[in-house]
Amino acid sequence: MKKMMMGRAYPVILAAAYLLVGSARLFAAVEGESPSIRPTLTFTKVLPGSEPEYIAIRVDSSGQGVFEGRSLKDESDPKPLIFGKEVTRRLFALTEELDYFRGLRFKSNKRIANLGEKTLIYRDSEREQKVVYNHSTNRSLRELGGLFERIANGQWHLAVLQHAVKFDRLGLATHLRDIKNDLEREAIADPQKLVPTLKQIASNPRLLNLAQSRAQKILESLEHGE
Repeated sequence: MKKMMMGRAYPVILAAAYLLVGSARLFAAVEGESPSIRPTLTFTKVLPGSEPEYIAIRVDSSGQGVFEGRSLKDESDPKPLIFGKEVTRRLFALTEELDYFRGLRFKSNKRIANLGEKTLIYRDSEREQKVVYNHSTNRSLRELGGLFERIANGQWHLAVLQHAVKFDRLGLATHLRDIKNDLEREAIADPQKLVPTLKQIASNPRLLNLAQSRAQKILESLEHGE
């Protein structure tokens, strides 16, 4: 019985270990050597079996941040990310509405599907507060978590596109179709970050015509705000 319990617990323990390592590197990637600490927000989501399984985003009040999306078995490798002023403002405004996560607790006896363990951390020079949840009916919390997920979705699509251009040109059209679908669902925050890569695809004669055509149509829809 003990062996069975340990076997079932191992994936959870492993995920927790990767989460701790990833969070530590994410904090270091933003803070650098500056003695002053700007207000910062960190969002992580862990959902084994999804793509990606681990998402981590960190942003400070100036809009400087980092992002990583990966499988749980991969090593942490956060990348710099610059946030727009409006997105940054909204993230911190929602956090203020939530009283910087003070006193937020979510525990339910109802059976709820696993939507991923999400963690939000607010940190400034005087305090550090966090909330951990799977699902919430709190409007502000859902909007805040949803905005972070839309940001992560856009960055993930960008990384997949850039990889496909170099190593998976046959799959490029499929990735572009997925981006189109997510744009129609408004599931990507700040889609303008995709524009430079989309332009490269649309103008590259070495790529399949279908990929070029889909990239051009996405660019046109973004230009017209559709």
